[in-house]
Amino acid sequence: MWAEIDLGAIRHNIGVLRSLCNGAEVMGVVKGYAYGHGNPACARAILEGGASRLGVARVAEALHLREAGIEAPIHVFTEPPTDAIGTVLDLDITPTVYTESFATSLSGAAVDRGSRVGIHLKIDTGMHRVGVTADHIDDLVGVVTALPGLHIEGVWSHLAVADVPDHPFTSKQLDLFSELVARLDKAGVRPRYKHVA
Repeated sequence: MWAEIDLGAIRHNIGVLRSLCNGAEVMGVVKGYAYGHGNPACARAILEGGASRLGVARVAEALHLREAGIEAPIHVFTEPPTDAIGTVLDLDITPTVYTESFATSLSGAAVDRGSRVGIHLKIDTGMHRVGVTADHIDDLVGVVTALPGLHIEGVWSHLAVADVPDHPFTSKQLDLFSELVARLDKAGVRPRYKHVA
């Protein structure tokens, strides 16, 4: 058995997605080493197709891309372990944050290097895998905005049943995400990126 990957089709598909996005940036997801299909090759095709950034699940996957010469922004979808913070900072990887303890450790490491890190807060709107819940988001944002080494560049969530067209739970998640983003906006927190899809 084998899987044949058409890099031209990947480039084409990204172009089609971009045309549907009304000017929004596109992030190509290559987690799981592009689902086992060749992380650097698929990542390059995605970027050549017009995506502006890449998404991975773990720091090791981001490291693999950097070692292959990929310079585009890379977003890590799960909060890295604290012993990976040095690698995150060395390679200019965008981390996900959803706990106060990780935020504090990351900020401390950034301050020690004289830098400030753009982070993306992960909100759990119903996937129940990782993320800060709606009832704890205000506390986490309060902590993060007080930390000198961090700034909230993005906020995001993950849809649980996005592969089922018109599923009512997707609408419920999107409504909660919009409500929480509006609440952050009222509190003066206005991240550049707000992403769900």
